Amino acid sequence: PDDYWQKTSLSVINVLSWGMSSDHIFIGTTIEEGNLFRSADNGETWESANNGVEERRIRFLSFNSDKNYLFAGGGRVFYSTDNGDSWIYTARDPVASFVVSTLVSIGYYILAGGETGVIGGEIYNSGKMDWGWSLRNVPTYSLVANTEGNYVFAGTNNGVLRWNIYVGVDNWESWGLTGESITFLVIDSQGQIFAATDSDVFRSSSGSNWQSTGFNKTA
Repeated sequence: PDDYWQKTSLSVINVLSWGMSSDHIFIGTTIEEGNLFRSADNGETWESANNGVEERRIRFLSFNSDKNYLFAGGGRVFYSTDNGDSWIYTARDPVASFVVSTLVSIGYYILAGGETGVIGGEIYNSGKMDWGWSLRNVPTYSLVANTEGNYVFAGTNNGVLRWNIYVGVDNWESWGLTGESITFLVIDSQGQIFAATDSDVFRSSSGSNWQSTGFNKTA
């Protein structure tokens, strides 16, 4: 029913991303509409939170509860250690020209995916971040961490890959759907993984057995 939903006070047309820190909701939009906003009262009021974010579109937001870092960006990645009061660009060689399309933060790491693969960054207490290659030459469209916080899953142009955060940043293994181009991944509260392709949505709890949900966009 319509009365289950209430419109917030934020009047923007293009909501491109959203995320949550420990006490704020963040909304990413276009530079024409203000780029980045935050709310401390469940959307009753909003304020600008784009100081230092130089992106035309905020396509991703991710909060790292272990380090209290907030990440945001479009093609590039910015981070904040003061809940969005200010932002710092994370550029580091050899990936300064890397164009990010998806991002996830887990433990002491942040991973960013794009057309040329996945780069990984370790988060230090000093605020320093060093980026390096985690997965080369594998177009990656979606990254998601599991609820236990020990695995990251990547949706690529050739199936789903899995990374264990305790065995090295470049140690990926196949997790099924080989041959499928995975456009989006999501994990529910029970640990089931849902993988979207151009024509179907699959689900799995183990990676060895994927089942179609019956959603077929071409039907």
